[in-house]
Amino acid sequence: MFWKYNFGSSAQIETLLGKEDVTLQELMEEDELLQECKAQNRKLIEFLTREDVLQELVNLVVNEPSQDKEITMRFKYANLASELLTSDVPAIVDKLVASPNLLDVLYKFLEKEKPLNPLLASFFSKVLGMLVQRRSEQNWYSYQFTCFQVLDFLKSKGDFVEAAVSHIGTSAIMDLLLKLICNVEEDEIRQSVHQWFCENHLVERLLERLSPEADSDEHTSAGQILCEIVVAAHDPAQDQGASSPILAKLESEESVNRLLDLLLHEERNESSVTHVISVLLTLLNSRVQLQNQKHQQQQQQQQQQQHQQQQQQQQQ
Repeated sequence: MFWKYNFGSSAQIETLLGKEDVTLQELMEEDELLQECKAQNRKLIEFLTREDVLQELVNLVVNEPSQDKEITMRFKYANLASELLTSDVPAIVDKLVASPNLLDVLYKFLEKEKPLNPLLASFFSKVLGMLVQRRSEQNWYSYQFTCFQVLDFLKSKGDFVEAAVSHIGTSAIMDLLLKLICNVEEDEIRQSVHQWFCENHLVERLLERLSPEADSDEHTSAGQILCEIVVAAHDPAQDQGASSPILAKLESEESVNRLLDLLLHEERNESSVTHVISVLLTLLNSRVQLQNQKHQQQQQQQQQQQHQQQQQQQQQ
């Protein structure tokens, strides 16, 4: 890692860490704190991975800052807290994932009333999304173990899909759902996530967010997620194939009929119609591409058979 070999410890941070009663806020005033964290300063990591300090960091990420501060400084600590939590330091991630209490503090952000603060939502999504993405130096066993811990926690909440979709108009929450759908790297875990989403009616909930009663931000986010589900499932680079249960649900007769109902809704509006059409076109294009691929494969097989027959005739 670049940070490990190019930076020494900050003398001021070392001095602060030598104090028995040093506080997180004192350290967060130091410009080199994030750099020292990425350099994995031993004393600093030991401090940051204390349960009380991690809880303070998570609270900064999900709670509204005091209105007394100047607007330019209001989210300084929340931003820095999110950077520290996502700084690719295994000890921090492992402690966060292993603590249901810390994950619960993080999760409570989704239980807030709409609309969510978009900046805090971006910090929240960055932290939670990081937990299901493979770190640069993480081995497969560690990655799988971390994913299972996080997903088991989210499943235990019971209402994650409902809560996330209720905030779909906030772009950062849309991004988080896309990470969970598309960016989980291990096939078995990804299939498990897709099955869980299906069982909790993700597709149906997203289709409802395309209705005229929803607002334009919800139309945009729901439409984008549904289109990405189709594109990702047919992307050879992601190796998801058409076996994705989410895609199967979206391509089902029930879902297509629901899209057509929305298209012909008596109270339809431009935003709703635009994104419904976008989803329908994406589904249609993927079907055409799939048929073309099958046709090409058949042609290749026929050509191979003809070539083999010609060789056999020549040998005779």
